[in-house]
Amino acid sequence: MTISGVILGICLGFGLKAVEPPFDKVDIEYIKFPGTMLLQALKMCVLPLIVFSIISGIASLDSKTTGKMGGIAVAYYGTTTLLAVIEGIILCAAIRPGVTPGSSSGEVVSTSGDLATVDTLLDLIRNLLPTNIVMATFSQSSTYRKRTITTHDCRGLSPGLLGTIFDEDSYDINCITTTKAFSLTKDNVNDPDYGYNSTLCSYVQTKEEFINSEMQYECEWKGIGTNYSHTGGGPRENVLGVLFFSISLALAITRIPDKRIREVLVAFFNAMNDAILRVVFVIIWYAPIGIIFLIAPIVMSDDFNEVGLSLLRYSGTVIGGLALHSLIILPIVFILGTKDFTLRAPLNVIKYVKGVSQALLTAFATGSSSATLPLTMSTLEINNDMDQRITRFVLPIGATINMDGTALYEAVAAIYIAQAEGLPLSFGDYILISITATVASIGAAGIPQAGLVTMIIVLTAIGLPPDRVSLILAVDPILDRFRTAINVMGDAMGCGVVRANVSLDEIEQAGVQNDALEEPASPPRKKNQVASEL
Repeated sequence: MTISGVILGICLGFGLKAVEPPFDKVDIEYIKFPGTMLLQALKMCVLPLIVFSIISGIASLDSKTTGKMGGIAVAYYGTTTLLAVIEGIILCAAIRPGVTPGSSSGEVVSTSGDLATVDTLLDLIRNLLPTNIVMATFSQSSTYRKRTITTHDCRGLSPGLLGTIFDEDSYDINCITTTKAFSLTKDNVNDPDYGYNSTLCSYVQTKEEFINSEMQYECEWKGIGTNYSHTGGGPRENVLGVLFFSISLALAITRIPDKRIREVLVAFFNAMNDAILRVVFVIIWYAPIGIIFLIAPIVMSDDFNEVGLSLLRYSGTVIGGLALHSLIILPIVFILGTKDFTLRAPLNVIKYVKGVSQALLTAFATGSSSATLPLTMSTLEINNDMDQRITRFVLPIGATINMDGTALYEAVAAIYIAQAEGLPLSFGDYILISITATVASIGAAGIPQAGLVTMIIVLTAIGLPPDRVSLILAVDPILDRFRTAINVMGDAMGCGVVRANVSLDEIEQAGVQNDALEEPASPPRKKNQVASEL
């Protein structure tokens, strides 16, 4: 359905582009209206999805992660997801798919001007603990520095007098002096319309240069402080603070001694999470219609060819990152985790992946890791001789918190959009992307294109308007299938790592129960029975 929406949007765009006279900007805004409603619906779900999915996911894992097996599974999934995000950031920062040849954004340097890196890092820590959780839903703390620039205009004076002024530092007496005050934040320090020029304060003129320019500048710090930042013409949510609050509340719920109260709270958040996912399902059904009217204006734009080439580079970066993760990173983690350095069967990487190849193809075809879960269990148990108690314990955890492909995709997409919009990213922004992409991927439900909703979380965190997600809608349906297959591959490899580090006796001691084991034993199945069970 979504692919059909992309195709129809492209066709509609080319059709409207041929109309004479051409549509003006107002007409294009009217055409975009159904697509705008899609984006607003997605933004509506962001905060509820963050809170309920994170709390539901973590609080529900308490009973499963108390033993060694659960700890190994969570450690493996957390490691691979973080590695995926780091890979995506490195690839996108190196390849720069959002920078078109000859564009001014290609010359933008990631800098915070006069704001030191430590200011950005301290802002991250400050925003972890918002003073008001309600205020965190529409604003965040941001460091600012007060600075004044005094300009001495000495034009029209003789070179001899200029030399005397420079030697005696008597600018105030002989020149026209004006002073401007600036409150510098990471949001305006690089804005040319703001009027602040950091180079004036970082460059010291020689006497000869002053005589030639007849202008002199003096800069003075007036202090440093923090305020609440609202950027981009609208609110900027403190996503980091909301994430931290949600994780803290989830962990607190798991520590409630009264089991009955704990179960009631977990059931409440599970129910709310299910409810918001139903809303997301409705939005996903509407998505093809909205996508038609988001794609058409892009095709109608004069720079459509540049946008198309940029999307090809973006798609290549995502697919390249997923290939790197699946062919190199995951096998290395698998070998280290299983301690199978000689690649002996049955934990041989190639044979292991081949055993779940049918599940990977199904994940690619459906674009849903949840729909593939039963087949993943079946192929692991039959083809890779995996114990049922491991697959039926580890895989549901992986389906909840392990989203390697989605995390990598979100990191690449966020940086790509920032590059396309000409937004310079600081070191702190990359750290913020790492944190939010890793944690937000936990909230990415195993349904087709739910990653688009969590993508908005990452965009909001770095100060990009969420409607910029429309830039990648044309290629997202295809990339969604690739990243889903990688998600399932990571889940399956997690079972191998757990199996290599936990004995069956430890599983019994942990009290892991399997409903299937309580039923009468069924006759052994053959490998060719897997397909017939679908």
